[in-house]
Amino acid sequence: MKRPQYVFRPQLSIPDHRRAWTCLQQMPANQRKDFLVRAILAEEQREEFKQMLRDVIQEELARGVVIQEPTKPTEEKEVPKQTLDFLASLCD
Repeated sequence: MKRPQYVFRPQLSIPDHRRAWTCLQQMPANQRKDFLVRAILAEEQREEFKQMLRDVIQEELARGVVIQEPTKPTEEKEVPKQTLDFLASLCD
């Protein structure tokens, strides 16, 4: 049986292709195949994760779960002068 083969010929005029080619060239020659395999599998895993996340969000929205925005902190209020005077008298 013949081994499957894939030839990678990036178009260096495309920025993503140029970046990918640069990354590949930085890898030691004996590790490039493994690097490409890991990159392909990582992309596949990322897509699966995105789909799972979409499914969970859709289920939660279908159940009517509402995500509230965090409340804004209230403005700091000035401490009344009487309170400051009282606290100062305690220190004497």
